[in-house]
Formats: sequence, structure tokens, C-alpha cells
Amino acid sequence: MRYKFWLVFLLVLAISISGCIREKATQTPTTPHIQRETLYDILENESQYAVTWVLRLGNESSLVSISTGKAVVLEDKVLSYREAKGFKDVNWSSSSIILWENGTGKMIIKMTVGNVTRPYKDVRQFNYTIAKRVAIPYGEIALALSDEFKFNETKVSEKCNDKCTIYIKRIDGEDVFGFYPNTWRIEVVEANITYDPATKKIIEASIYMRTSEKFKEKVEIIFHRDKETIESIREELEEIYRNYAI
Repeated sequence: MRYKFWLVFLLVLAISISGCIREKATQTPTTPHIQRETLYDILENESQYAVTWVLRLGNESSLVSISTGKAVVLEDKVLSYREAKGFKDVNWSSSSIILWENGTGKMIIKMTVGNVTRPYKDVRQFNYTIAKRVAIPYGEIALALSDEFKFNETKVSEKCNDKCTIYIKRIDGEDVFGFYPNTWRIEVVEANITYDPATKKIIEASIYMRTSEKFKEKVEIIFHRDKETIESIREELEEIYRNYAI
């Protein structure tokens, strides 16, 4: 079913950026003001921000699912909430909340297919870096910015005013996802990533990708770093977690 592909798709990306792919790629030389990896490294080292996003997944002819989410990353806690809805062949929806603290991640998922809702809970031990990566659409950001993912061609350009926007196009991915014989690759990634030229911190990102199976994904991500918004999202997600944990 199509919703299964969507879940596997996000899972594979999360696993990949958690350390399974480590080889550096040979890239087409470019001359932007900032290197892609610099933005990625700064995000890796950040420890206080909130994120909101909308993710759309489709095939060649239609929209398959829409997912929205929000997360907050603090020095001692990470919270992430997602909602998704499927279209076309199967009427399904899901929501999930993840709480990580003290080295332990607790996940609660509610999956509805047709008129049947099934809860799922899991507890895992993992470190702070992985907690941050599974909290937001980190895989898409990594595909655009990190050479942990290998592509045969990468083009980069940049425009700056008060803010800077770096445009990235990566073509013909070499990494293989899925399980034989149902394996697939990423054919193209296009991203516009806006960042603060003073701090080099990402402000927002728009990332499009297409797979060899002709699935298309578009995600719009906004980072929030003002204390009021971070606190507001933290309180909202803690309340959601309490309600889910009952």
C-alpha cells in the first residue's frame, strides 16, 4: 500500500543519516560564498531551536500524502510531533509523538486505516545526535547539504541580500535504498536553503526530490529560534505527549 512506502521512505532516510553512509563523494567544483557542508555542520551542532514543516508526497500523476510536523530541540530534551494523511487507493491517517531525554527515546504512533485505529509504542536508547535527526525532516536536508550522500553531479549557486539563499541541484544519486528486488535511488534533489549570513544558521528550506520509482517529495521547513516560539512549541508538544501517554 502507498502509505507503507511513505513510512519506509522516511525511515530509510533517518537510518541513512544516523551513520550508515559515510563515504565522501566527488562533487562538481562550485564557487558559492559558503560551502554546503558548513551549513550542515552548524545545524548538527545547534542545541536550541524549533522547527515546523509541511511535506507532500506524490507520484507521476497525483498527490499521495500530506504530512505536517513540528519539533523542538533543547539541550536536554527533544520533542517531535507529526500528522499525516493518505489519499488515492487507501484511506489512512497517522499521528506520532517522540520524546527524547536522558538518552532514551519514547515514540507513540496512532495509525488509522479505514475505520480501524491501532496504537504503537516503542522505547529505544539512542544519543542526542540521532534524537535531533529523527525529530525533523533531517534526511532531506542531508541530501541537499551533506556529501554523506553520493551524487554524480552537484551544482550550487547563491544570492545574498539581508539573507542568503543557496540553490543546490544534485543529480543521479548513487546510494541504493530499499531491499532487493524493490530497490530505488534518488534521481534528483533541488533545494533553496535560506540562512543568516552572520550566524550561518538555516532560516528556512524548500527541498524537492524525485526517486527512480517516480515518487516526488516536496518539503517546506521553517526554523524558529526566538525564545517565545521555542517555549510555545515545547509546551504544546509536552501536552500532546501527556495526552498520548495516557
